[in-house]
Amino acid sequence: KEKDDRRDLEQLSVKELRRRAAIHNVPLSHISAAVERNDLINLILRAGPVRDTYDVSLGSKVHSAESIARALHAPKPKKKKEKKKK
Repeated sequence: KEKDDRRDLEQLSVKELRRRAAIHNVPLSHISAAVERNDLINLILRAGPVRDTYDVSLGSKVHSAESIARALHAPKPKKKKEKKKK
């Protein structure tokens, strides 16, 4: 299973790997110190499962990685502002 995870992570961009590392609660100092892709991948694989996480854009506690992904892919519709008549 770890080989499958590693293979999936190797296909991602460095930017996406940094996001994944942050979701897995890897300390930011470790993320910024990682120079190569393999360093980031190793940090993610060693980090373990995602626990309760806060999503800034939602402004509330999100309980799993799946619900974060769901919220990002299907954002809430914005309320339409009423135009003031002059």
